[in-house]
Amino acid sequence: MAENVKVAVRVRPFNDREKARNATLIINMVGNTTTIKDPANLSEEGRKFTFDFSYWSHDGYRERDDGYLEKASAGSNYADQSMVFEDLGRGVLDNAWKGYNCSLFAYGQTGSGKSYSMVGYGNNKGIVPITCEQLFVGIDEKKQNPDAKDVEFQVSVSMLEIYNEQVRDLLNPKTASIKGGLKVRQHPSKGFYVEQLVTAPVSSYDDIDRKINEGTRNRTVAATNMNATSSRAHTIVAINFSQKAPNEAGQSMTKSSVINLVDLAGRGGGDEEVEEMKRSMEEQLRRNQEEMETMKMTWEQRLQEEAAQNQEKLQAERRKQEEMKVIPHFWNLNEDPSLTGMVVHFVREGNTRVGNKKADPPADVVLIGLSIQAEHALVRNDNNVVYLKPAAADAKVLVNGKPLTTEDGEEELHHNDRVMFGSNHLYVFHHPQDLAKQEKSGKKVEKVTYESAQEEIAQNTGFDMDKEGKSKNEMLLQEDLIAMMPMVNEANAMSEELDKKCRFEIALVSPQARGLKEGRTEVSVKMKNLENGNDFMWDRNKFINRKYLMQEMYQNYVEGDANWDVEKDKDPFWEPPDTEVLVGSVHVYLQSLAYLVELEENLAITDYRGAENGHLTVEIEPCAQDGSPLEDDFVEDPQELIGSPMHFQLKVPHARGLPNKYVQSCVKYKFYLDEKSTNTNWIAGVNPNFQHTKQFSYSPVTKQFVEYLNTQPLILEVWGKQTSAADKQRANMSTKQMVAMEKGGLNLNEQNRMAQKRVTTQDDEEKQKLTQEVSLMKKMNEKMDKKLMMIQKLVDEAKAADSSTLQVEDVDAILSGNFSRKFKGTSGVVKEIKKYEKKKSLPNINPAPAPTPSTNGPASSNGPAGGSAPPGNQAAKSAPPSNKAGDMNKSTACTVQ
Repeated sequence: MAENVKVAVRVRPFNDREKARNATLIINMVGNTTTIKDPANLSEEGRKFTFDFSYWSHDGYRERDDGYLEKASAGSNYADQSMVFEDLGRGVLDNAWKGYNCSLFAYGQTGSGKSYSMVGYGNNKGIVPITCEQLFVGIDEKKQNPDAKDVEFQVSVSMLEIYNEQVRDLLNPKTASIKGGLKVRQHPSKGFYVEQLVTAPVSSYDDIDRKINEGTRNRTVAATNMNATSSRAHTIVAINFSQKAPNEAGQSMTKSSVINLVDLAGRGGGDEEVEEMKRSMEEQLRRNQEEMETMKMTWEQRLQEEAAQNQEKLQAERRKQEEMKVIPHFWNLNEDPSLTGMVVHFVREGNTRVGNKKADPPADVVLIGLSIQAEHALVRNDNNVVYLKPAAADAKVLVNGKPLTTEDGEEELHHNDRVMFGSNHLYVFHHPQDLAKQEKSGKKVEKVTYESAQEEIAQNTGFDMDKEGKSKNEMLLQEDLIAMMPMVNEANAMSEELDKKCRFEIALVSPQARGLKEGRTEVSVKMKNLENGNDFMWDRNKFINRKYLMQEMYQNYVEGDANWDVEKDKDPFWEPPDTEVLVGSVHVYLQSLAYLVELEENLAITDYRGAENGHLTVEIEPCAQDGSPLEDDFVEDPQELIGSPMHFQLKVPHARGLPNKYVQSCVKYKFYLDEKSTNTNWIAGVNPNFQHTKQFSYSPVTKQFVEYLNTQPLILEVWGKQTSAADKQRANMSTKQMVAMEKGGLNLNEQNRMAQKRVTTQDDEEKQKLTQEVSLMKKMNEKMDKKLMMIQKLVDEAKAADSSTLQVEDVDAILSGNFSRKFKGTSGVVKEIKKYEKKKSLPNINPAPAPTPSTNGPASSNGPAGGSAPPGNQAAKSAPPSNKAGDMNKSTACTVQ
């Protein structure tokens, strides 16, 4: 079986967007092995994968005069279109001649280069056109052979799309209205087949190309009307090839094969009712009759009939191409480049009305889909000067990314203006005469792409899309915005039309707001329940999956399905009120703990936009292993902690001032290398008392742990559950009315600017970190002052007792924070020192290096030469503290003044 399946991968060159953000190449290919590196760790060895073929087409090529891309040199490992065909397409072609079915699957996200490999452009023909051309070349050669004069060759093509588990015939747009799509059946000898699927006879590759273009055009219209996304649709072009020839007995034998070219993306009702069964049987009989009539026709008759139809279509296409050279028109933009430019609407002299199917009289340009009004827009061509205006107050029209309202009146359109009708009908205005003027004046005419048009819309919605000075992560964020903006707009349009009483908006969420230490800002979607004000944050994947369910519901609604609405727990527009949502987070910097200084902070709980949602009190206290507090121990250098045990308690006493909509809340956090979150109890109210305490022990402390304390914040997330009570004032309001109320507040542009400002600047976080560092320094100074005061008190009491000597270990005990365990009182220490001096009759020394000090040298002083000691809390200098605990028991003395 393995030899019958071949798997190939191909890497394309960087596109303009990737070049603009200085994208990093993480793919390498040697032979049939592909290596992928982690972009975050390029120095590490990548992961290797072996395929039947690994095609390197990223660089190492040059363009010939005829436009074909070939190897730049003999040593280049560039894989051109010819190599790909010989490895993959040749086998497909050979199998077709032998009578074997074969399939070629192209898989990859939009923009990955599937279309180039499968179809190609210009002289860089892909697998499909070369295979089809070679098939007909082979047929012509066979026909020239006298031995094959009795052989009849038949080639036909079909094209279908699978979307939401429904099959649509792209060569017969009428089948798009069939509920549940076309039926897939199984025949004992033919296998699986699609009922009513058009199979068109063809006699050349040009015929196949025209059919594929026709199917692509129908696919574009259907995708726009149904608000569908090409990344979720699978397209299958099937080329049926039959060879009929008599055998030795004179019987006609047929050798058949099907070449399936599959572009991968990333139900009929029950028959219990008698009437439904009756209609189904009648329909089946009608289809059988049609099939019988078709079977009576000879292959030549079918070819002639198809040729006549093709001729009419060809002439119509030629007329359209000629008119496009002189008549202003709109052509469509689509996220899938293969669907761009497939739909054209002419703007002839006079008025052109744009609207949906309900327009009376019928609109000149009929658009079906989201937010399209019966009378949506009016386009006026006055002697080749074209004007556009909305035909209704609530008709959504954008020109170059900016809303056009009835109050604005008419706006003159110019060549290459971008126009959006409703939520997903995006067009480019082409004006031949205006284009000629621009070219004559030397003005550069920019190429319009789907991405640039969406970028323009995002820019006018409040997002900063300027590329100058942007980092690679910011450029990636812009690409994510361009992809998500239209989907969010479509979700809002569906919510309004279906009256689902919810609203969606883009949310830019930093890694810190997601509870991560590092990473890049991601695009999420905030879903707001307009009835009660509840907010829910959906990540990108959740929103996209929900959106496709919304589209399915919307399509059922448009088709008039009485059961289009579903139960709440299955409704993609609904989120249970008891869903846990992130209220906000606080960042606690742990430098205090690195110095064994207790920390107590009352920090603002900030959401992903930086808005305050209350305050959280956090305490961290170093302690002994049994939980008892340490008394004024602290280290001057955190490195001293390495190798020693460390214990501390993290306390979360309470939060104050949470928003009223949260009926319960809890705190979640991960400390250091924790894989699972530590959670407090769920507490009711807007001022919850968590009374949470957890003790941590690390034995021994490692260098990595000290580095963590010095550099990384502890992120505590406050989570909440919201109220289910609805606002009584909104009980009888529609979604459109509630959206209008929401827009009465902060406009969307300002919201988006605030969101982007929050994630592109970290001023608040730096301010918080600095505040906590100042607090640490203040506490350390207080502790140092306290130690100096105790030393001064020790000195004062020694002087009062007429003693000039202190034990070095006692001064060291104060400096190291162990004085509470060493001394019962400073007066007792002074008395012990006095007894020691009388017993030994020693002179003053500073310091004495041995347990029983004896020196003949003069006593030294800590003051300036020939002067007195400096004023204030300055004590005599002591010897450096010993590293061994046993040394602390030695009787070392020093003098005091």
